[in-house]
Amino acid sequence: MKVLHILYRLMPSGAEKMLADSADLFLQNGVEGTVLVNDTEYGPYADTLRSKGYKICKIPYSCYGRHLVGFWILCRKEKFDAVHIHVIRGFASFAAVAKLAGVRRIVKTFHGIFEPSGMVQAFMQRVRRWIARLAGTDFVAISKSVQENELRRFGIKTTLVWNFADERMFALADVGIGRKVREELNIPDGSFVLLTVGNCHSEGHMAIKNHALVIKAIALLPEEIKERIVYLHAGSEMAGFPERKLAESLNVLRLIRFLGSRNDIWRLLCASNEFVMTSSKEGISISCIEAALSGRHMILTHVPGLVDYAEVLLDVSYVDARDPSVLAKAIEKRFHLHGVEPGNVSIRTAAMNVFSIKVGIESLLKIYKGNE
Repeated sequence: MKVLHILYRLMPSGAEKMLADSADLFLQNGVEGTVLVNDTEYGPYADTLRSKGYKICKIPYSCYGRHLVGFWILCRKEKFDAVHIHVIRGFASFAAVAKLAGVRRIVKTFHGIFEPSGMVQAFMQRVRRWIARLAGTDFVAISKSVQENELRRFGIKTTLVWNFADERMFALADVGIGRKVREELNIPDGSFVLLTVGNCHSEGHMAIKNHALVIKAIALLPEEIKERIVYLHAGSEMAGFPERKLAESLNVLRLIRFLGSRNDIWRLLCASNEFVMTSSKEGISISCIEAALSGRHMILTHVPGLVDYAEVLLDVSYVDARDPSVLAKAIEKRFHLHGVEPGNVSIRTAAMNVFSIKVGIESLLKIYKGNE
């Protein structure tokens, strides 16, 4: 079976990471993967996907639709059994052209919660989904929040296929590894370590990831707790380093380690006490899934996408996305668990039942194969 995945510029996040992690399992099930980059640049994650066995091709998006000619030619030449559309830009036209090119299965995954800004945009979103449905598209949602949003706003029924992560790469957090990482990062003994994972390289990304909430919350902690806090910020930063400037203005910069983009998140999870995600909105975060598979307790903002974890994991702390004092209280409540701690087996077991890579691949294969 040949499957084409349509993506934007390839970045180390979301759908790209899931494709990389699942490459060997797809191959074991006879699925040959190709990735179409619908952008002007391949992106920094292209080589990673190539190394995993994916063919990578690029057809830049054109507002005049010229890319659709190249897409039709590609589909006819390669005779794909399924086309999986991950992009939101122009997804309806991709679905229609794939149908005309003779592709048997067309899949569109909604990776986020779309909120139209007005009646005209809402109408156009409905039209695009209607066109894709006429082309025989199977719609997929990555979380219950996304699924409910599509049904409520656009009348679209979707199949729920939770985002997933590779449990082979995210084993239960190991105390020995945690101690080693703390030594490498010069983290004092007895520290209470907070970890966030998320890129903040633009104003938009900064607003969504909302790490300013963590910085402000740390500043509000009682002094005896504050001085034992270490906050690990894993992810890119915006030019000018506004998050560092905020931390400096609140006199907590010394407590924060800005680590940049990392490929050793599991090791950082081993060294942490709490995984924190303060997003203003999410589809459903793969970083949270990785933390749960590692058995780490999470403090999350109460927003669509992240609230879905409460149903699956049960033991999750929720805070207001706008009030740092609530986050500060949540951190203070968990502070007694300082020092290096092993992962929680119950959290990992619950995560495995829903977010395991094997569960996700089995669900996708059923959709790709249809009624075969």
